[in-house]
Amino acid sequence: MDIMHEKISKEPSVPYKIVYSRSELGFPIHWHQEIEMIYVLEGLVYLEIDGRKITLHPRDIFLVNSCELHQLIMNTEGNKKFILQLDITAFGPYKDQIFYQRFQKPHLSPEASNTISLFSLHTLLEKHVIELQKEWEEQLPGHELFILARVNDLAADIVRYAPMVAYSTEENIKRLEQVERLDRVFKYIEQNYASDITLAMAADETGLSISYFSRLFKEATGTKFVDYLNNYRVNQAMYLLQFGKMKIIDVAFSTGFNSVENFNRVFKKVSGCIPSEYRNKK
Repeated sequence: MDIMHEKISKEPSVPYKIVYSRSELGFPIHWHQEIEMIYVLEGLVYLEIDGRKITLHPRDIFLVNSCELHQLIMNTEGNKKFILQLDITAFGPYKDQIFYQRFQKPHLSPEASNTISLFSLHTLLEKHVIELQKEWEEQLPGHELFILARVNDLAADIVRYAPMVAYSTEENIKRLEQVERLDRVFKYIEQNYASDITLAMAADETGLSISYFSRLFKEATGTKFVDYLNNYRVNQAMYLLQFGKMKIIDVAFSTGFNSVENFNRVFKKVSGCIPSEYRNKK
């Protein structure tokens, strides 16, 4: 189980994945080839993309491009959201159009849409999401076929109505090179976050010098490597504190912190409270 989200559907035979989440512990910077659509049902969703922090309100829709670095930031008050990830194969003969272009207006909201085309796109996509949510919750016979049909409709509406801009050749090469190099680092952290990790170790995973890697990481993610690593470790610790029974000192050492004092300091910087306070909130 992914400790950041409740995964509801992931079948190899279908070109989509549904994530229906009622909480928000946060999800570190990551990327995937799939197009991602976030629809907010309740509360606020805090998204960081290309170093920009964006607040999504109920009924807002955000479209994340293929191979675009992004993260969900923890909301201690919780939220409820419906996330649909569409494999590029869902777009059939238009997959190259989706992969080699980016959304011109990725953030859609009923209030902010001031043109007929954008308002219509929000209305169309929202209608599909509501139907998808209903089918998934009710699980009636044939719901898999209804969901696939709605996914196809949604993909068609994106192709036909979502304004997109082509990446330049230079932009495309740069973004693919960045995600390829950084993906090695993200996987390295995922596998080794409980151990000592230095900037030099991370740079070595990419084959870059420390100074060049540091600049690349900050440019691509909008955050310093050490801050990303600390955020990742704190997210792991939050899960253990919320759902486990380990002592706080054991949580600290099992998530890569070398002392309880350092754990408390970093945890408070990231979450706004110390670990014991966070555990008592659950």
